Amino acid sequence: MSLRSIRFLGFASILFLMAAGLGCQSEVAPDASSRSGQPEATTSVAEDLGLPVLRAKDYSSATIEAWQKSGVGEKELREHLNAEACTTSADQFSICIQAANSAVRSIDDKLFLAPVSYWSKGPYKLVQVERSFGRIQLAEVTRKKGKSDKSMKTLFDRLQRESADYDRELKKVFEASRPQSNEVFVELADMLLQKSRERFGEAWDAVLFQTYYSSLINQYDSHAQIIPKSLQEWMNSQKQNPGSRTNVESIYVDGLILVKRVHRDSDEFKAGLRQGDRIFKVNDFDIREADAQSISEALGRAESAADKTEILFEVFNEKDQSRVVRVKRSNSNESLDSESIVRRNDLPYRGKFYRVLRLETFSNTNACRMVSEQASQPPPSRGAEISGYVLDLRDNGGGFLSMAECVASLFLSGDLTIAYLRTFGVEKLEPTQAWKVSISDLASKPLVVLVNGNSASGSEYVAMALRDHLRATIVGLLTFGKGSMSLSEEWGPQKQFWLYKTGGVFYGPAGLTNNRVGLIPDFVVPWRTGAKPDEDFYSRSSLLSANATKSENEAVPPRDVDQNRYLMSCIDKKEIAEREQFAFGSAQGSDLQMLWATEILHCLSQKASRN
Repeated sequence: MSLRSIRFLGFASILFLMAAGLGCQSEVAPDASSRSGQPEATTSVAEDLGLPVLRAKDYSSATIEAWQKSGVGEKELREHLNAEACTTSADQFSICIQAANSAVRSIDDKLFLAPVSYWSKGPYKLVQVERSFGRIQLAEVTRKKGKSDKSMKTLFDRLQRESADYDRELKKVFEASRPQSNEVFVELADMLLQKSRERFGEAWDAVLFQTYYSSLINQYDSHAQIIPKSLQEWMNSQKQNPGSRTNVESIYVDGLILVKRVHRDSDEFKAGLRQGDRIFKVNDFDIREADAQSISEALGRAESAADKTEILFEVFNEKDQSRVVRVKRSNSNESLDSESIVRRNDLPYRGKFYRVLRLETFSNTNACRMVSEQASQPPPSRGAEISGYVLDLRDNGGGFLSMAECVASLFLSGDLTIAYLRTFGVEKLEPTQAWKVSISDLASKPLVVLVNGNSASGSEYVAMALRDHLRATIVGLLTFGKGSMSLSEEWGPQKQFWLYKTGGVFYGPAGLTNNRVGLIPDFVVPWRTGAKPDEDFYSRSSLLSANATKSENEAVPPRDVDQNRYLMSCIDKKEIAEREQFAFGSAQGSDLQMLWATEILHCLSQKASRN
C-alpha cells in the first residue's frame, strides 16, 4: 500500500470525527472535529506527520473496548443483516451490501465483496475466492497501479466512476434473483461471524455490528455516528490539553512525506527540518512503499523512545540531496503546544504590520476568548500599528457552534445575522444573531480569511458569514462542505449509546448554504506555486462521497465582484513571486496563500487610506 492510500484510509474515520463538529449543541458534546480523537496529553511524531498510531490506549482501542462492553453483538448483527428492509428494493439491497462490505473490511482490508460480474472490471483483480453467495463473491483483492495514480484528482474521478459501476452491478444481482436475495445476508452473517471469531474471538461481534450499522446510517446521513456512552466519557476524560500539537504540517506525495511547514521554536525546526523536505526514513525504518500499519508502528516505536534517544529523519531536499535530521524532544514543546489553539504572528509587509490569528479548532470553550486576547495584544514595537488581520482557518475542522458564532461576532459590528438555520421538518428559517462582543479594530480594519479543503463546519460558518456581510476576502482553496447541525439522542435497548444525526442545515446571510458543496474563495490559491493536485486535494476525497460528488461550480461563489476586480488590478504578482522564492525553507516558509493574503491587505489598506 502506498502512502497515498493511507490518506484515503485515514479520512474514512475523519468523516465520523467531523460529524459533530459545527453541530454540537452543548459544550459537553464530543470534540468530534479533532484530528484523530486520540488523547493529546503527550505529543507524537506520528501525529505531527498526520499519520495514525497504534497504541494500547489510543482512540481505536478505546472504541473497540467500548463496543465490546456495549451489549450488542451477534444477535443485533443478524437482525439487521437478515432484515426484510434489505430486500425491499434494489437501492436498499445495494445500501445493505455496501454496509456489510465495511464490516468485511474491518476483518481484513484485503477482502472485498462484489458481484461476480464486477470482477471483470478494474481496478481490482481476483486473487482467491473465499466464499460465494450465488452471484456475489468475497475475494482477496489488490489494487492495480497505473500512471493515473500520480494525480489524486484523476484517481478520485476514476474511483467515482468505478463506484457507480459497482452500484449498478449490485442492482442487477438483485433484479436477477429477487426471491433469493435475502439468503445472501443470511449466509453473509455466518461468514462474517466465523471469519472474525477465527481472527479476533467472539468479543469482536460488537465491532462487526458497529462497522456495519455505522456504515448503514451513513448511507442516509453522511454525518451520523453512534458512540457508546462509555466511549464518550473516555473521550471527555482525555481533554487534559485540547490544543493542537501539530508542529509539522505535511502531506503524502509520490510515496514520501512532503513537509509543508515547520512551526518556529519547535524541536523539529531547531533540528533542521525545513519546508520542502521529503521524509523517506524514520530511524531505521524506510517508509517508501510501506503499508499504513507498518508506518504507524514504526513511528509509535520512535516516539515511545523519544525521551531517551533522538529521532532520526532522513530527508531529501528539492535538489534530491539527502541528509539526516536529529530531533530530540525538549520541554520547550510544552509551552509551545499549550498556546497553540490560537497562534499569533505579526507580519511586516511593505512598511506595515498585519496580524495573523491562526485558530486551530472551535472545539474548545475558550477559543473565542483566546482569539480576542491575541487580537488585542499590543503591536510588535512602540509606535507601530496593526493595519489589518488574517484569520487563518486552514485545516480547522470546526467544533462548538457557540464558539463559531462568537468568533464571527468579533469581526462584525452591529446587530447582524450570522446565519439562518433550516431545521428538518420546519419550513421557516431561524436567524442566528451576532453576539455583542465585536472589537473596534477587528470590526473595521481590512480582513482576509484563509481556508482550504480541510476547513470544515465552524470554519465555513465563520468564513461565509464574514464574506456575506462584505467584511472579509477569502483566500485559499475550496472548503470541505459541512454546513449541517448535529443533534444527539440516547439510542439502544438500554440507552447505552449516543446517536448523533443531522438535524438541520445552515444558510449564510445571503441565503446560500455550503452544505455538501463548500465555499469557493474569492482568490483560489494553492499553498505554493506549482503545487501538484495531490498536494492540495485535502480531505474532499472519494470516501467523503456526500461531499465529493458535488462539483466546484455548485459551491458558494464570491460575492463582492467589484472589490475583487479592484484587488486583481492592485495585486503585485511579481512581488509575491519574489517573496515566495526568498522565504522558501525559512521558519515562515513560502506560504503562497499567506503572501496573497498580506498583498490583498496591503491593497485594501491603500484603498481605505484614500477614502
